[in-house]
Amino acid sequence: MSEPLRQALEFQRAGCRQTGPEDLVFSTHKQTPLNPKNLLRRTLQPACLTLGLPVISWHSFRHTHATLLGEVGESLRTAQALLGHSNLGTTMIYAHAIPESQKRAVDKVGEILFPNVPKLSEYTETGNFN
Repeated sequence: MSEPLRQALEFQRAGCRQTGPEDLVFSTHKQTPLNPKNLLRRTLQPACLTLGLPVISWHSFRHTHATLLGEVGESLRTAQALLGHSNLGTTMIYAHAIPESQKRAVDKVGEILFPNVPKLSEYTETGNFN
């Protein structure tokens, strides 16, 4: 668990009526566990619609987590462990390419292959290649 998440959960817990070690951080008014289906239908999906975003499910967060782990440079093995997959192939299904990352990767390869090719901006400024 990241430090910012731990702090957010502690802040949430401080506002709860019951703060014992076995008490829930998120619960119903009757101090029972939240129903994931109700939370999805009543909170998450309406929030998506209000914000004009695609409607998602809880499973979407697993895909996002795997994708962001790859984006920050973590290995597939690390993502596999964090997601609890026994098969690395399953983890690969969850990690998606981010278009901006793909563009950066292509640009980096281009810089390695063609380090001396003038940039188009140099041509448009002077009217000729130097």
